[in-house]
Amino acid sequence: MNEADDIWNPLPEPNPETLRLQMVALVSWLQRPAISVSNAACLLAGVCPPERHNSDRLHGGYLPGRQEWEIEPEIGRNLLANKIGELKTLLSETKTPDVRSLADFLRLGLLLGERPPWLEYVINDPECKKQLPPEITKLPPDERPIQKANRKKAFQKRDGDDKYKLLVGAGREEFLRLSATGFNGHTRKDGNLIKASIARSILDAIQKTAPDEPSSLMPSLRNVERYVSEWLSQNTSDSAGALSDNAGAEVAK
Repeated sequence: MNEADDIWNPLPEPNPETLRLQMVALVSWLQRPAISVSNAACLLAGVCPPERHNSDRLHGGYLPGRQEWEIEPEIGRNLLANKIGELKTLLSETKTPDVRSLADFLRLGLLLGERPPWLEYVINDPECKKQLPPEITKLPPDERPIQKANRKKAFQKRDGDDKYKLLVGAGREEFLRLSATGFNGHTRKDGNLIKASIARSILDAIQKTAPDEPSSLMPSLRNVERYVSEWLSQNTSDSAGALSDNAGAEVAK
């Protein structure tokens, strides 16, 4: 199973990398200043929109809290299709011109009694929570005890993963070091950052920090690039308040 398979075919308890990629996708969509009604309907239903406008897929990767039916999957797909269609109609009929971002659509959906399955995950993730309006972060949980337990277990599993620890430890430290230099040596002539070059430097630093660790614990260059995109978006969001990374498309690849 490759990295994308974890997103397209979610497990009952997402593995740490799956959960991380799902949260990156959510942050990306929350940071966009404007999205379409069709995209908002997919996101509120608990799935990413199709990665291409002309795609014959109804939706993209699954988001936290939304699981595929194990029994009679065709019924599950039909129910999801109906839900997306229902939300699209509902949002189209009730939105006003000032409803543009996912946060705006989220507010509208909540007023209409539509609570996305990923909301508790976002509220309980410190980085994702920053992308929500304050009034939404203070909403009481709307989940059964078993759902709360499963969500907590999923985050504990992610945070206890050795590969995850290497990335957020030595990897993050190297990223901050590079950031302090203005990413010197990792930019093009036009000033744009070369994410692949930054990721390679981070991966080299991780390998030097843990030379005796088995190769299976070393993240792939592609995964490090995804972290780079996430960290860059966080830095820009904190300092300038706006960045729309393309993490959602990256997740679905």
